[in-house]
Amino acid sequence: MNEPISSIHDSALEKLVAEAMHTQTLPSDYDANLLGRLKVYEEYLRLLPKSCTEPSLFYRNSTSAVKAVPIGAAIRVGRRADCEVPLPDATNMSKEHFRVSFEDGLFLVYDLKSRNGTFINSGVTSIEEHVLSDGDIISAGGILFVFSYGESNS
Repeated sequence: MNEPISSIHDSALEKLVAEAMHTQTLPSDYDANLLGRLKVYEEYLRLLPKSCTEPSLFYRNSTSAVKAVPIGAAIRVGRRADCEVPLPDATNMSKEHFRVSFEDGLFLVYDLKSRNGTFINSGVTSIEEHVLSDGDIISAGGILFVFSYGESNS
């Protein structure tokens, strides 16, 4: 899936899910978490703003609305009010949990020594840093965030 997440249409996603569910022989590059990731994509696609034109993080807030946060040079996510993405009610989130920044042409996510770790694409090992790809899912403090390059890079 090389298309930005914001440009994948529901019908294309449904087709991918149907194909994945009916595949008897798994391809050599099969991602064991593919179906789970596709379900998250499907849910976010239904709720995403219709246009995402810049690199952003998408997440669901406590009111179940999907929010898009442009990354710019860098953003911090955590419970502290001075974070660019403040989540004061997320009890499993550290005060400063993770940071996403644009460095040398790449978007990187850094765990900020959080108590409960930062995970990428349903991984079981917390990361210290990770180069983000379009559509990556960041899990932190019980909240899922989807990274998108936006339509400008499609």
